[in-house]
Amino acid sequence: MGTQLKHKQIIGIITVVLIISIILIIFIKFNTTKPEIIISDNSQQYLNAIELIEQEKFEKAEEILQKLILNNPTVGKYDLALGTLYRKQNKWDKAKEYYMQSIKKSPELKEGYNNLTGIQMMENDLEGAFKTVEEGLSRHPENKDLIFKKAQLLYVSGQEEEAKPLFEMLLDDPKYPEAREFYEGDR
Repeated sequence: MGTQLKHKQIIGIITVVLIISIILIIFIKFNTTKPEIIISDNSQQYLNAIELIEQEKFEKAEEILQKLILNNPTVGKYDLALGTLYRKQNKWDKAKEYYMQSIKKSPELKEGYNNLTGIQMMENDLEGAFKTVEEGLSRHPENKDLIFKKAQLLYVSGQEEEAKPLFEMLLDDPKYPEAREFYEGDR
């Protein structure tokens, strides 16, 4: 009988330990932050990648940005930065691809529209450039870079009179000295 009593005590202790463990697991599960909700601070990695691009350390910057895109598939600023990296390497198709992704993911990033339009203009894809600049201006109507690009597109496509009011908007801005040349027809 002594052995049976010890077994019952051991079973009782095990039962109590299991119940306490289950209670602790439930408490921890519902009273802590779930890992999938924790957002890691990517801003320092992003800033490092931007600095590496400026230093023309493209391989390391590309590695960082690819990881950021993989871990943050809905954030367009990483695609924008990767597009810029490829643009600086004259990899136009890749740059366009990532600028398009940045626009798709984060339409508030006016630089994506501006940079994509610039490449399309350089490649003489005026139809694509018009489409991109119009889409950008529909979201960012006051953006002077996009206004300037649209004015240039109108001008080179023979629509000088339609371009003039846009160039006129930029005449007093020192960032756009070419606007006066286009406006006065010196180009």
